[in-house]
Amino acid sequence: MNDSKLGKITDAIKSEAKRNINKHWIQKVKGLEESLLKITWIFFIIGFFIFFNISFIVLFITKLLTNSEEPITYYALFVGFGISLLVGCLVGFIWKSREYIKMKAKFESIFRVEEFE
Repeated sequence: MNDSKLGKITDAIKSEAKRNINKHWIQKVKGLEESLLKITWIFFIIGFFIFFNISFIVLFITKLLTNSEEPITYYALFVGFGISLLVGCLVGFIWKSREYIKMKAKFESIFRVEEFE
């Protein structure tokens, strides 16, 4: 009789421990997804300012050298904006996605392999 009560208590403790681990890892993965989005925006802003400033420098230098209003100087602004979009988003995504992939693999491996016995 005592063994069955002990078994029920042990099963309850195991299920509670598994639920707590589930909650912990789910919160960790959600936090990682949110930080991935924040980092992507940070790198977008940094890349935007760097390449937008480069395009202004190119525009200023070509204005000084040519003293004319050629359309290529105005295209430098659009090229700088396009490059800033690509580089900012890609660098931020690549930088943080490695950590996200590692955490997700760890999260999935825990629930496939590890069972409480």
